[in-house]
Amino acid sequence: EKLCLPGGIFISDKVYDYVKNLNNIQTRSIGPFKLKNITKEVEIFAVTNEGVMAPPPGYYYKINPFGKAPTAPAIPAKPARTTTVTPPVRAQTVRRDNVRKTGRKRKFAAGLLAFFFGVFGAHRFYLGQRELGLIYLGATLTGMFILKGLDFLIPIVAIIGFVDALLLFTMPSQDFNAKYNQDVQQEKPAQHVERKNETITRPTEQPQQTVNPVELEFEKLWTKARAEYQEYDYAEAIAILKQALEIKPDHSEAHFLMACCYSINENTDKTLYHLDAAVAYGLTDIDRIRTHRDLAYLRMQPVFESFVNNGFRLIKELPEPVEDLLQSEETVSPDLLEQLQELKKMRDEGQLTEIEYMLLMKKLNK
Repeated sequence: EKLCLPGGIFISDKVYDYVKNLNNIQTRSIGPFKLKNITKEVEIFAVTNEGVMAPPPGYYYKINPFGKAPTAPAIPAKPARTTTVTPPVRAQTVRRDNVRKTGRKRKFAAGLLAFFFGVFGAHRFYLGQRELGLIYLGATLTGMFILKGLDFLIPIVAIIGFVDALLLFTMPSQDFNAKYNQDVQQEKPAQHVERKNETITRPTEQPQQTVNPVELEFEKLWTKARAEYQEYDYAEAIAILKQALEIKPDHSEAHFLMACCYSINENTDKTLYHLDAAVAYGLTDIDRIRTHRDLAYLRMQPVFESFVNNGFRLIKELPEPVEDLLQSEETVSPDLLEQLQELKKMRDEGQLTEIEYMLLMKKLNK
């Protein structure tokens, strides 16, 4: 059971002998394993039917010293020459085009400013619309302090601010980002590099490194997904994270990042699903679920409280009860009774898990 992924079904070789001729059960071998209280290695098979979580080929070779998955060959490093570099003393300034750094604007923050301080145009200043903000502020100050006859402007500006708040709260996140977060770019500051007289010695030999193609592919996707997330392209980040999770379905940080993307897109169900998976796979610092800014939408939903009270896990619904074959009024053939007794004996001896036992019981009942 420790080897099995959540939502997956693993069976031993003995159970495989019973179900290998059934057309409606598809399996794939993941190699022999040493199991607890069993001296001989047992070959494990994963059920690969649609809807069942199954590991990708070669996923278990790291934890299985007896597995059959091949390892990538070592790539020898080229020997480097030993050279001495003595550059002159000088200071070099690397100039780059600086881009004005603008903080990312939040839809809920803008809505709150419009609701409470819209009469002063605070939300317009926050969204970078200084001209409109000055118009709001000027109309309010004119009615309050300058011309008493224009005090009717104050409730008008207040109503406009209230309408702005409603529009901001109901605006989809993608439309808000496209309108107010287009010019958000990371600042590239100028770098000042000072070189001094120094001697650089390169080693003549470098140790050989073993390249794991599965790890390399996952790291490539993981780095690309985080870059898209930082650039606010959440749809592309979700698509890349799906590919990464097919390689490493137990990566807790990938599930957490996926939950943040779905929360920004206001998809509560998928956000809770990936947060549940992240906690199940050992997410560090679970308090981030309470404090992370991109999960603010989820924390406003009523279901979040029950999710927290359940230990940051989804409440699983119990399956429908299985019909008791022994109390059935239909007649049971002697061969079927023998098979049922054999399955019960294997379960009592520990050769079958409870899930494997129930699966075979259902097949015999059909």
